[in-house]
Amino acid sequence: GSFMVDYLTKVGLRDFSTKPWVDAGRGQVMMREMTCIAKVPPAPMCPKTTSMTCTYIVCATPDLLEGDAPSSGTSTLTVLSSKASHDVPFGNKFLVQEKVELTIADGGVDLKIYGRL
Repeated sequence: GSFMVDYLTKVGLRDFSTKPWVDAGRGQVMMREMTCIAKVPPAPMCPKTTSMTCTYIVCATPDLLEGDAPSSGTSTLTVLSSKASHDVPFGNKFLVQEKVELTIADGGVDLKIYGRL
């Protein structure tokens, strides 16, 4: 199997349906949507599972795409994700947004992770 499917299955997702990657910006921005079923931790009035819609956007600076030598502080790969749980009590969805940013740094990579509920 693939790394991503194996990982998502291990964290409790199932019944995946993915759409193809879409070029959203001259090859520098790619977007994909996935739907699935996720386990919900036990809590009063919550379902055991929820249907989810996940949107992933991957952005890269031109030098990373063109095979040029990455430059420190400017070469960046960014992954944005939005995960909506549709079967929630007292509302129409629960939304989690994440941003993971990898930037070339002297002698390595800087990692920044942002999140929002």
